[in-house]
Amino acid sequence: ERGYTPSSQWINRTVRAATVHERDALALPPGGRVAHLERLRLADGVPMAYEVSVLPVAVLPRPQALEDSLYAWLGERGHAPVRGSQHIRACNADVPTAQLLQVAVGMALLQVIRTAFDADDLPVEFTQTYFRSDYYDFVAELK
Repeated sequence: ERGYTPSSQWINRTVRAATVHERDALALPPGGRVAHLERLRLADGVPMAYEVSVLPVAVLPRPQALEDSLYAWLGERGHAPVRGSQHIRACNADVPTAQLLQVAVGMALLQVIRTAFDADDLPVEFTQTYFRSDYYDFVAELK
């Protein structure tokens, strides 16, 4: 919508043990495992956002099978997110995130932490996205 050509670049797609925070967000038991996805969101080849998503392995058992849209893939398998909860805050780019986003260390970023739920109200995705503040802003309409 802003005139850029969007694309994504995969950084990582693996299965691993969930952290305590991820287990809480996804309602997983101790020892629960997650599909761990990392990717850059690009506009005309420029990194605009760095995204880290985790999903229960019951939802995404083989993360390497995912190629393009996560939500399209989830929808095709009966786990389409129908609602979500987002927390938006400001943060500063640490060294690894600054390198990935090609910005200065300490640059202001927008961090969005989202938990998405399917039609059965089960959490299917926990995502943390770091957006470059020189490319993104968020507008919320309240009624």
